[in-house]
Amino acid sequence: MNINVHNVRMFLTGQRSNDVWQLLDDDVTALLACVRTMSGSLRPAALDYLGLEGAVRQLLQHQFGETAIRSSFACAGVARGLGAALEITAYRIVQESIANIAHHASATRVEVRIDGSAGGRLDITVRDNGGGFKQAAEGKARPDHLSSGLSGMRERVELLGGKFSIESSAGQGTCIVATLPLARPCPGA
Repeated sequence: MNINVHNVRMFLTGQRSNDVWQLLDDDVTALLACVRTMSGSLRPAALDYLGLEGAVRQLLQHQFGETAIRSSFACAGVARGLGAALEITAYRIVQESIANIAHHASATRVEVRIDGSAGGRLDITVRDNGGGFKQAAEGKARPDHLSSGLSGMRERVELLGGKFSIESSAGQGTCIVATLPLARPCPGA
């Protein structure tokens, strides 16, 4: 589409035609950027090149590297090639958690732990020392700005047969824990 838009320009005459062409060219450029962003969000390339551990390190550096927020990361017992669904879910849990921290928590410290050494499961913990929030029943967040992200994390984890919990209270920080099975049990087993 971009090539065709540029090929048609030589046939245009007059200022109005060129103005319309420029609008179309701007729209195509914006669309291309959107498609690139969407394709990157489906499976971040960092997972393919760096694995889960490297991709999370890169994510933390990108998010907090130039800020006053100190982050720490520990990763143990995580084999390379966990499987696409598991890797993406683990990455997205960390990504959404640290995005919430950066935008809402007023935290000064963030700790991320990924542990696959417990046998048969992958434990993901993201903890901050920020402002926290009051929780509604069943560990669901009350604030509108957090609820859709937390619900999305919970859904991702539960789709893989895992468990998701949130511990938070006003002024006490937040701890998000996701436990994902490394192998999905067979139905009826």
